[in-house]
Amino acid sequence: MSYPDEGKCYDCYGKEAAVTEQIAHRDLRNRSAEILRAVAEGASFEITNHGEVVALLTPAGPEPLSVRRATDHRPFANIESVPRAEGTGDVLDELRGER
Repeated sequence: MSYPDEGKCYDCYGKEAAVTEQIAHRDLRNRSAEILRAVAEGASFEITNHGEVVALLTPAGPEPLSVRRATDHRPFANIESVPRAEGTGDVLDELRGER
């Protein structure tokens, strides 16, 4: 399926998306100064861990980042719980095993 805006960046809608280089997290650690200089010059990188993209490193925008307030003001007590067969500890152990 083809989309009319394929290849365009959502943040800068209408502009062509920059080509992003994939680098392993180990490369980021070993070459951090070099990579950060490239980012400061406008480059973007997809950071991978075991071949899976886990982060996107892009230049900061002209304005500092800010935290937005939640749009839903319901108290946590009013949020429906979803029953699960496994316990929280089991899920956390499984996630820790994936590191």
